[in-house]
Amino acid sequence: PVGTTIYPGMQITAVAIWRALGKLGSAISLNDVCCLVPAWFGVSASILVGLFAAECSGRKSAGAFAALIMAIVPAHIMRSVAGGFDNESVATTALVATFYCWVRALRDRPTARDGEATADSYAFGVLCGLAYV
Repeated sequence: PVGTTIYPGMQITAVAIWRALGKLGSAISLNDVCCLVPAWFGVSASILVGLFAAECSGRKSAGAFAALIMAIVPAHIMRSVAGGFDNESVATTALVATFYCWVRALRDRPTARDGEATADSYAFGVLCGLAYV
Protein backbone atom coordinates (compact mmCIF):
# COMPACT_ATOMS: atom_id res chain seq x y z
CA PRO A 1 0.00 0.00 0.00
CA VAL A 2 1.13 3.47 -0.83
CA GLY A 3 1.49 5.81 2.13
CA THR A 4 -0.54 8.95 2.53
CA THR A 5 2.44 11.19 1.83
CA ILE A 6 4.05 10.76 -1.55
CA TYR A 7 6.79 13.00 -2.88
CA PRO A 8 8.20 13.24 -6.43
CA GLY A 9 11.44 11.53 -5.44
CA MET A 10 9.55 8.43 -4.39
CA GLN A 11 7.89 8.10 -7.78
CA ILE A 12 11.07 8.89 -9.69
CA THR A 13 13.04 6.35 -7.63
CA ALA A 14 10.50 3.58 -8.11
CA VAL A 15 10.25 4.11 -11.85
CA ALA A 16 14.04 4.39 -12.24
CA ILE A 17 14.55 1.09 -10.40
CA TRP A 18 11.75 -0.55 -12.38
CA ARG A 19 13.25 0.58 -15.70
CA ALA A 20 16.76 -0.48 -14.68
CA LEU A 21 15.50 -3.93 -13.69
CA GLY A 22 13.58 -4.15 -16.99
CA LYS A 23 16.77 -3.41 -18.93
CA LEU A 24 18.49 -6.18 -16.99
CA GLY A 25 15.80 -8.60 -18.14
CA SER A 26 13.65 -8.73 -15.01
CA ALA A 27 9.89 -8.97 -15.48
CA ILE A 28 9.07 -7.42 -12.08
CA SER A 29 6.04 -5.14 -12.01
CA LEU A 30 6.12 -1.52 -10.86
CA ASN A 31 3.81 -2.46 -8.00
CA ASP A 32 6.28 -5.10 -6.82
CA VAL A 33 9.12 -2.59 -7.03
CA CYS A 34 7.11 -0.17 -4.88
CA CYS A 35 6.54 -2.94 -2.34
CA LEU A 36 10.23 -3.86 -2.19
CA VAL A 37 11.73 -0.34 -2.20
CA PRO A 38 11.47 0.07 1.61
CA ALA A 39 13.33 -3.19 2.23
CA TRP A 40 16.03 -2.37 -0.32
CA PHE A 41 16.53 1.12 1.06
CA GLY A 42 16.44 -0.19 4.64
CA VAL A 43 19.41 -2.40 3.85
CA SER A 44 21.11 0.52 2.11
CA ALA A 45 20.59 2.76 5.15
CA SER A 46 22.11 0.14 7.45
CA ILE A 47 25.16 -0.22 5.19
CA LEU A 48 25.56 3.56 4.95
CA VAL A 49 25.38 3.92 8.74
CA GLY A 50 28.20 1.39 8.95
CA LEU A 51 30.27 3.31 6.41
CA PHE A 52 29.53 6.57 8.24
CA ALA A 53 30.64 5.16 11.60
CA ALA A 54 33.77 3.64 10.06
CA GLU A 55 34.61 6.96 8.39
CA CYS A 56 34.13 8.92 11.62
CA SER A 57 35.98 6.49 13.90
CA GLY A 58 38.56 5.17 11.50
CA ARG A 59 37.71 1.62 12.64
CA LYS A 60 35.92 -0.97 10.52
CA SER A 61 34.71 -2.76 13.65
CA ALA A 62 32.84 0.37 14.74
CA GLY A 63 31.22 0.50 11.32
CA ALA A 64 30.14 -3.12 11.51
CA PHE A 65 28.69 -2.62 14.98
CA ALA A 66 26.83 0.55 13.92
CA ALA A 67 25.36 -1.24 10.89
CA LEU A 68 24.22 -4.09 13.13
CA ILE A 69 22.57 -1.69 15.58
CA MET A 70 20.84 0.20 12.74
CA ALA A 71 19.54 -3.08 11.34
CA ILE A 72 17.81 -3.97 14.61
CA VAL A 73 16.51 -0.56 15.73
CA PRO A 74 12.71 -0.91 15.92
CA ALA A 75 12.01 2.53 14.43
CA HIS A 76 14.16 1.68 11.41
CA ILE A 77 12.59 -1.75 11.01
CA MET A 78 9.13 -0.17 11.14
CA ARG A 79 10.03 2.20 8.28
CA SER A 80 11.75 -0.40 6.11
CA VAL A 81 9.20 -3.20 5.98
CA ALA A 82 8.44 -4.42 2.47
CA GLY A 83 5.06 -3.09 1.38
CA GLY A 84 5.25 0.22 3.26
CA PHE A 85 6.02 2.57 0.37
CA ASP A 86 6.31 5.87 2.25
CA ASN A 87 8.78 8.74 2.16
CA GLU A 88 10.53 7.72 5.39
CA SER A 89 11.78 4.48 3.89
CA VAL A 90 13.79 6.30 1.22
CA ALA A 91 14.43 9.61 3.02
CA THR A 92 16.26 7.85 5.87
CA THR A 93 18.73 6.41 3.39
CA ALA A 94 19.12 9.82 1.74
CA LEU A 95 19.75 11.47 5.12
CA VAL A 96 22.43 8.96 6.12
CA ALA A 97 24.00 9.18 2.65
CA THR A 98 24.13 12.97 2.98
CA PHE A 99 25.91 12.75 6.35
CA TYR A 100 28.33 10.11 5.09
CA CYS A 101 29.24 12.10 1.98
CA TRP A 102 29.53 15.30 4.01
CA VAL A 103 31.98 13.69 6.45
CA ARG A 104 34.00 12.41 3.50
CA ALA A 105 34.06 15.95 2.12
CA LEU A 106 35.60 17.16 5.40
CA ARG A 107 38.72 14.99 5.01
CA ASP A 108 42.19 16.49 4.83
CA ARG A 109 42.17 16.07 1.05
CA PRO A 110 38.56 16.22 -0.08
CA THR A 111 37.70 15.87 -3.72
CA ALA A 112 35.05 17.69 -5.72
CA ARG A 113 33.32 14.33 -6.10
CA ASP A 114 32.75 14.19 -2.33
CA GLY A 115 31.06 17.59 -2.35
CA GLU A 116 28.99 16.71 -5.40
CA ALA A 117 27.88 13.45 -3.81
CA THR A 118 26.81 15.37 -0.69
CA ALA A 119 24.76 17.79 -2.78
CA ASP A 120 23.22 14.99 -4.83
CA SER A 121 22.30 13.01 -1.71
CA TYR A 122 20.69 16.04 -0.12
CA ALA A 123 18.78 16.92 -3.31
CA PHE A 124 17.53 13.33 -3.51
CA GLY A 125 16.44 13.56 0.12
CA VAL A 126 14.56 16.79 -0.53
CA LEU A 127 12.74 15.16 -3.43
CA CYS A 128 11.77 12.31 -1.12
CA GLY A 129 10.41 14.55 1.63
CA LEU A 130 13.50 14.91 3.81
CA ALA A 131 13.27 18.70 4.09
CA TYR A 132 9.50 19.04 4.32
CA VAL A 133 7.88 19.79 7.63
